[in-house]
Amino acid sequence: AESFNSGGGKMRRFKFILLVAVIAVTALGGWRVGSCEIANMELQDDLHNLAGLPGSNWGYQRYKTEDDFRDAVITKARAHDIELTPDEVTVRREGEDATSPLYLAAHYSETISIATFSFTLNFSPSSTKQYF
Repeated sequence: AESFNSGGGKMRRFKFILLVAVIAVTALGGWRVGSCEIANMELQDDLHNLAGLPGSNWGYQRYKTEDDFRDAVITKARAHDIELTPDEVTVRREGEDATSPLYLAAHYSETISIATFSFTLNFSPSSTKQYF
């Protein structure tokens, strides 16, 4: 009878450890996905604000060319721990002069790895969307 009880205790302990592990992995995954989503929303807000100020002073810098805006988007993304390349950033002016409406967008992916499982989240923030 005693060996039966000790086996049952081991099984309960195993189930408890398994439950704790599942909760920990789920929480870690949620934290990583949530962090990526929040960073994307903050970049989205930055793109909206940056596009609303073409041809004007923004921060202490004056942006004039499409490359200036592209560099500004990359810098803002880096502040949110998002690494962008120039190819992942779209800058488009509606007209020829520096005061023309501006469209900014970024297209990037983040890979989330948890233990042996990984998946990719794709993001496409732009100056025409707004979260906040």
